[in-house]
Amino acid sequence: MKTLFKILAFTAVMASSLLAQNFSKETLLATGIPVIEINTENNAGINKENYTNLSSFTLTDPKDSRNNISRTKSSAAKPDQNRPADQIKGRGNASWAKPEWNLNYPKKPYRLRFTEQLQVLGLPEARNWILLAEYRDPTFLYNAIAFEIARSALEMPFTHHYQHVHLFLNNDYKGLYGLTEHKQVHKNRINIDPDEGWYVNIDSYYDEEPKFMTQQYNLPVMIKSPKPDGAANMSNTAYNFVRNDWNEFTNLMASGNFPESGYRDLIDINSLVDYLIVNEITRNEELGNDGNIRSVFSYKDRGKKITMGPVWDFDCGFGYNYQSTHTYFMSYMQFITKHPFLRRFYDDPVFKTRFRERWNEKHSKFTSISGFIDNASQKIRDAVAKDTERWYREGNRDQNSGYVSFEYNNNYSDAINNLKSWLNNRISWLNTEINNAYQGTINISSAAITLSETSYVYDGTAKRPQATVESYGKILTEGTHYNLAYSNNTDIGNATVTVTGMGDYYSGSKNASFAIVSLSPSSSSSEEITSIYTPPFGHPSTRGELSNTTNHLPLTTYYNLKGEPLGAQKPAVPGVYLEKTENSLRKYL
Repeated sequence: MKTLFKILAFTAVMASSLLAQNFSKETLLATGIPVIEINTENNAGINKENYTNLSSFTLTDPKDSRNNISRTKSSAAKPDQNRPADQIKGRGNASWAKPEWNLNYPKKPYRLRFTEQLQVLGLPEARNWILLAEYRDPTFLYNAIAFEIARSALEMPFTHHYQHVHLFLNNDYKGLYGLTEHKQVHKNRINIDPDEGWYVNIDSYYDEEPKFMTQQYNLPVMIKSPKPDGAANMSNTAYNFVRNDWNEFTNLMASGNFPESGYRDLIDINSLVDYLIVNEITRNEELGNDGNIRSVFSYKDRGKKITMGPVWDFDCGFGYNYQSTHTYFMSYMQFITKHPFLRRFYDDPVFKTRFRERWNEKHSKFTSISGFIDNASQKIRDAVAKDTERWYREGNRDQNSGYVSFEYNNNYSDAINNLKSWLNNRISWLNTEINNAYQGTINISSAAITLSETSYVYDGTAKRPQATVESYGKILTEGTHYNLAYSNNTDIGNATVTVTGMGDYYSGSKNASFAIVSLSPSSSSSEEITSIYTPPFGHPSTRGELSNTTNHLPLTTYYNLKGEPLGAQKPAVPGVYLEKTENSLRKYL
């Protein structure tokens, strides 16, 4: 029996040693992915409610040592700013679920807060950073793909960057994580006026102060800014400012005369279109497919409209069924925006036309996302194997163990191939549905027309000012979206520019006017000239011919710039004309 115990003990020691070797820092760096090592003060535990001080933070990049970071509590301390140490806390909702929710995610996401602004892995510097666990994502690419579509294809402002990292926490390997920016009002994040702008989270968890429910649609709005970092309280003035904006907006959305209620004056339609396109491509369940709206973010800068974004939280996307079977890459059909608030926008023909226009404009970029997936998955393949080894469980996990299916353990290639197949089918289905269901055009009469010049001095030539045509925040292109025509644009008086919609998305027409005037004598100036275009003296006035001499013109006679006689008296209507005297020919301006 003693011999058996010795064998079992030896086996356990060897297994532990082998496990430590498999998850050694050197082994993980060999995957080509940076390693972050975090140690808390006195090995203290971490929770979602409070920050825990760090005794050390180290980042090692195997590909670029310039990204390496090494910080201790003493080196990081900023006592004069009441920042004794770098800190960490839990973040997220389901990952740190309450016991009554019957969820159990052993791999947790975190928020880091440094005592000073740091540039991490080449990303713009800030104090706050996020480590995403990606526990429900068999590809470790869901969020990265959504961010890539938002940033590269749609050029949405303030879109997150994403870097994969290995994480050690108190010398325990926690797996492969996604490092990204913390959403906050900051010059390198959501860059809006911190005092006269706002930033909110619409989320059915509704668990952070200050918060309010909108009068229409009962949207659960939690105010992230303006308020001091980490503070729940804000002034009544600021609170009412944000709440009033949202109540005004949602009241117009629910109005009986929607969409002509004026709601478009309050929201950036183009940001809304881009926001919904990203969530539709990924079929993100968080947008209310189950009746609960989650992880929706919006901001408003001073003097601007409500803007949707940044996009966030896609681990329930890409056909993941978390309600029953907890399997991946299920149906790629159906529109995901079923929440009454979001569906309301689709009752607006202008919104639907702009959605179809934007979709077709960027469709080729959506279909090329497979290339991004191939490159990204190849870079992290070995790192994913380490995470799988760390968190491997036999079979599929049921609801009580976290809504997580491990059907792709040890078969990363299948996960990537199924992801690409699902995404290609999804984009193809959306392309058909959007172009069939979202017919119609936007009437150009609603556009704003700005002319490069609104007043010209008469000189006998046709005037053609350039026109800038803006339709609901989008600058249109001449020859693609509209044609220009000019009328009455030569003689003194009011001239007209007619903008006529064209193509698949714009129709109707709208006029803009400009003036052609003559200068008053008191403001006129003159210059001597030696030749004009003029017909020979005594011949009928036709298109003039270049004359290098003006001796044949009678004295003190006035002419227009074509050289056509105006008479012996100075023109009654001041303007541009020629005056011939005994010794000179002068052009008056």
